[in-house]
Amino acid sequence: GCTDPDAINYNPSATIDDDSCVYDCTFPQNWTYTNTGANQTFIIPADLTINDNIIPNGSALGVFFMNDAGESQCAGYTLLNGQINSFAVMANDTNSPETDGLLEGAEIQWVLWNSELCEVQLVDASYLEEEVVFTINGLSFIETLEEFTCQEINLPEGWYIYSSYIQMETMDMVEVFEPVVDALKIIKNSDGETYLPEWNYNDIGDLQVDEAYHIKTNYTPSLWSSNSARVNTYKFRDRLEPDSLFKNSTCKCNYSVDRVKCRR
Repeated sequence: GCTDPDAINYNPSATIDDDSCVYDCTFPQNWTYTNTGANQTFIIPADLTINDNIIPNGSALGVFFMNDAGESQCAGYTLLNGQINSFAVMANDTNSPETDGLLEGAEIQWVLWNSELCEVQLVDASYLEEEVVFTINGLSFIETLEEFTCQEINLPEGWYIYSSYIQMETMDMVEVFEPVVDALKIIKNSDGETYLPEWNYNDIGDLQVDEAYHIKTNYTPSLWSSNSARVNTYKFRDRLEPDSLFKNSTCKCNYSVDRVKCRR
């Protein structure tokens, strides 16, 4: 029977999972965005693929950015229906006090909601053009998508805001940050729950996707987040130090004591 408590047909009496689990798949609620009146247009092909596989109809492709609260926010999306499509990605409204869109020249961070897998995935886009950054009134053509499998996050010294869609094999706070535990002072969520490595204390438990955390470090380490099966997405950005940005890399990573080796 189905042994997954999150499934709608969960069977508490079942002892062996027979792959019969059924899930209530709903479109993510945080994909709403503000029409700021300035945007860039993207053209989507009818047969859009991810890693050479056709994306199922009913999926959604969107662009996200980090807002002033250190959380991921949607700047525009479109539903994929097997036809040529276009949609607008919103620019930041300079007349608004909060960040509500992308800045001119910003890197474009794509997110795919896969309706068949009922998952959110971080993806990279290939374009007809050689290089594409966010350009107000620009027009760009997407060719294919590729899913990220590995990512490096540079944590600056001091306080840092962290928010993520990453779905690794383990989401346990202690295990995820074990490679950089010597640099950590505290990790804190919005409810005031904390992870204190020095005291071996963790009342946060598991990392939650798309929840913001405050991290304080003693020095600047680098953390690799990887998943041999799938890494869904990231959102790591240092809002206080614009020159210290995340690095995305599609590669396979191996941990070692003092460094991480990465091969493509």
